[in-house]
Amino acid sequence: MSQPERLLHVGALVLGTALVASGCASQPKAEQPAEPEQEEQPEPTVQEREAPEPEPQATAVEPEEKRVANGMLRAVPGEDQGTYTVGQGDTLWDIAAAEAIYGDAFAWPLIYKHNSDKIEDADLIYPDQEFLIQWEVGSTAYDAAVRHAKTRGSWSLGRTERSDLEYLEAN
Repeated sequence: MSQPERLLHVGALVLGTALVASGCASQPKAEQPAEPEQEEQPEPTVQEREAPEPEPQATAVEPEEKRVANGMLRAVPGEDQGTYTVGQGDTLWDIAAAEAIYGDAFAWPLIYKHNSDKIEDADLIYPDQEFLIQWEVGSTAYDAAVRHAKTRGSWSLGRTERSDLEYLEAN
């Protein structure tokens, strides 16, 4: 290749590279889409500026129902309390003994204490009564309940024993 041919070849190469690099190819530039125009928003009123943010809505978790003793236990998983509906033949002793409740029959005074407004005599409960079951009880309250159950003394149906009243007052 002669020197003039080589110069022509190099020149063409440089020119082609420059055209590609600068985007000056034979295609016209693509038109950019226009930005959508923003609608002018009116200034908020004083009431709108001072209005509190709405509270986020909590999603309600449905309680689970479970047959326990002779009745029905309803509780939301992870909550520290539930409700128990008394069934035919239930006693506070049997309810407290159920694993889903306390797993300890001697813990029955806890049920009595949390439902003393519904239970006149701890030895006499009725079907369809609804009791609050509180699982988060401190060790002091638990120990006091067990101590009362073990040292309660004699009892009779239809009357509230003095020891039960003393337990309620002290705890």
